[in-house]
Amino acid sequence: MQLIELVPFLFGLLFLSLTAQCLIGPMQRRTLRRNGAIGIRTRHTQASDDAWVAGHAAAVPATRRAANSGWALLAAAILAALVVTPIAGFAVAGAGYLLVLCWLFVAAHHANRAAQEVTTG
Repeated sequence: MQLIELVPFLFGLLFLSLTAQCLIGPMQRRTLRRNGAIGIRTRHTQASDDAWVAGHAAAVPATRRAANSGWALLAAAILAALVVTPIAGFAVAGAGYLLVLCWLFVAAHHANRAAQEVTTG
């Protein structure tokens, strides 16, 4: 594997990390409105505007962990690719994808649970 072949894979991890990072502020400020394009879209989070807002507020800590994990492992992957071998960078970036996605699933779980509490009272 050559270094140039790693670049698209790194951009994917960059995109995931950046998306999570950009969502934290609106989620925390409770200004992310229900929409058809972005957010945690479960049956319970979409039940009402209050459920949407509560769910996304509950997902902030895990979303922050997803973003921070992505940034850290993106930097580690670049360093590994440059210092060790491109395949080492690929492995570290793969671990980054896995960790970010796991945190995003945790965020979705917390959001769904908080939204369910709002909808069921």
